[in-house]
Amino acid sequence: ISLGLVGSEMCIRDRSCVDLGACPGGWSYVVLARGARVVAVDRSELRTDLMTHPKLHFHCGDAFKFRHDVRVDWLLCDVIAAPQRSIDLLVAWLQEERMVNFIVSIKFMGVEDYPLIDQLKARAAPLCSELSLIRLSANKNEICAFGSAI
Repeated sequence: ISLGLVGSEMCIRDRSCVDLGACPGGWSYVVLARGARVVAVDRSELRTDLMTHPKLHFHCGDAFKFRHDVRVDWLLCDVIAAPQRSIDLLVAWLQEERMVNFIVSIKFMGVEDYPLIDQLKARAAPLCSELSLIRLSANKNEICAFGSAI
């Protein structure tokens, strides 16, 4: 997948992002620092410096029920939830053409959930021009799905 990398930074200046499960604000911080506009969705507020950032709009609510009124450039999602819920969320956003690019973490409760990876690939791949799954080193029991919608 091309994440628009220049050097080591994503080129997302002036792009629209939705950050689901945003608290405490890690993803929002990263994309705001690179010039993006962010709608941060969580039941808890982000850090004070982020809450007052002029390019951040905070929406207090359930990440799984949130619907944005226009298609966004980036969906970022790091919600702590059962893996099936996160997979269903990603597939719904893809089916409804709500984003162009995405980075979604899928958190597994144990090895018994790993067959869901095949379900994720089967359901999401037909809706993507690019789809990659990677297990990041910081958490061995989750994967990061990233890619671009068709």
